[in-house]
Amino acid sequence: MPIRPFLVAFLVLAALPALAKESLPVSDALAAKLQANPDRSYPPSCLPFPLPTTVRGPATTLNNVRLGDFESNYFENQTITVWRHACSNGRSAVLVKFQRPNNAPNNNFADVPVPFITQGSISQRVARLHFEPNTYNSEVNGHAIASEVTLVLETVTGERVDFNQAFRLELGTVAAGQASLYAFNLPAYSVSQHPDGALPLEITGYVSGSWYDAARGGEGMIVEVGERPNGAKYAGFAWYTYDAAGNPSWIVGNQDLPSIPPRSVTIPGLYIRGGGFAGNFNPTSLDARPWGTVTLTFPTCNTLRLDYASALTPPPGAPTGQGTRNWTRLVAVNGLVCE
Repeated sequence: MPIRPFLVAFLVLAALPALAKESLPVSDALAAKLQANPDRSYPPSCLPFPLPTTVRGPATTLNNVRLGDFESNYFENQTITVWRHACSNGRSAVLVKFQRPNNAPNNNFADVPVPFITQGSISQRVARLHFEPNTYNSEVNGHAIASEVTLVLETVTGERVDFNQAFRLELGTVAAGQASLYAFNLPAYSVSQHPDGALPLEITGYVSGSWYDAARGGEGMIVEVGERPNGAKYAGFAWYTYDAAGNPSWIVGNQDLPSIPPRSVTIPGLYIRGGGFAGNFNPTSLDARPWGTVTLTFPTCNTLRLDYASALTPPPGAPTGQGTRNWTRLVAVNGLVCE
């Protein structure tokens, strides 16, 4: 559809970052300098990294959308899908997927279009698209779409957009010298159509922290979700507890996570003895034996369901038993607020 004349100049300016063009998603993900954003539109724990690529719930799809390279006359017809990803507490995030045609060349690329939001009194507010919403400055508008990519829609400065309510999204592009807008009209978010919002949290770095039972202080668990040097994600725990005689004991373990974050993880635990104070011991004297399993599930950002079961033949002197505990968050990771 034709674009309003006054937006043509803006689209050209918005394309300036493409002068130092990088392909999505790898270059931007590694090179972007991120700045924490307290004004983010979504709960931080809503979206894992990388972003979800599977549509769940209602979606709007436009086929044969002509997207262009802002620097040349190249353009291609892509498929664009917009949908909401369920967050906790009745919130949602908006994702936009760009899919290139099967015969697209590998030496010419269209650019990520410029998004505009219209909602109530907000008229064509400039928005941004990026890999995740917890930033002020990073964006990918005007960068090359080298392969299929999913981005999250986020507001910028100015009047806030309520992405749970109905709004109009327009994507602006310049193809073969012609500026165009492609519109998506999203209805209000429906919790009933997004049952994922009632599920436990995905196991990501946002659930890292210290957990305990306030009525039974003196025992607790540190949970860490991170990445290994090779990029593999893992979940680990250290459970500070006691044996039957009341002596301090600790059980630890870690488990690799799949690329799509699960909503629960079962981790083999180790019972470790034979060390010494302040490193005054021979590491070869450590006795680490399989203890059993610990399953971690996070119904909310501040609650942990802990299911545990010792082995049928536990290590000598180790705590034994099985059951379920519901713990609460004691502290969070500095600068990584869950919700």
